[in-house]
Amino acid sequence: MLRFTQTASDGFSAAWAPMTMDERLLILPPPVVTTMLTTSLTHTQHARYVDPVEGDDDEHDGLTAAAPFKTLQKAVDSTTQASVIYCAAGEYAEGGKLSGGVTNRVFHDKSYAIRFVGAGADCTVIRGAPDTTSENHSDDGRGPAAIRCVGATGGCM
Repeated sequence: MLRFTQTASDGFSAAWAPMTMDERLLILPPPVVTTMLTTSLTHTQHARYVDPVEGDDDEHDGLTAAAPFKTLQKAVDSTTQASVIYCAAGEYAEGGKLSGGVTNRVFHDKSYAIRFVGAGADCTVIRGAPDTTSENHSDDGRGPAAIRCVGATGGCM
């Protein structure tokens, strides 16, 4: 299970509750809309490994648990076909991709399925970030410079 959380600039969790995902759930879009996508990928298909503590986006290839990427986005960007991304326990609060004026920690814009398998909702977190810099941000951290947790577009929807 993976847990998605967003914290407002004052440290208070935003109005939406953390969401969980199991190995059958493909991706959750940014706050407001909740969509579940399923896939029938097996563990033997194209795999990537990510670890927010031991990983390295520059030196590792993400092909084994011994050489994981640091960010989820690097793992997504490195895929070329339907894949499984194994996420080690930890907080994923780095990296991201800008698309349509919005940044997400992980953004799936591929035309094929990617399944994320985590270490558990109690120990695997994707953390966004509030907008505290733009003049259009709200008191609760929403705004154009906020970093959302997960986004998706293209053929994956």
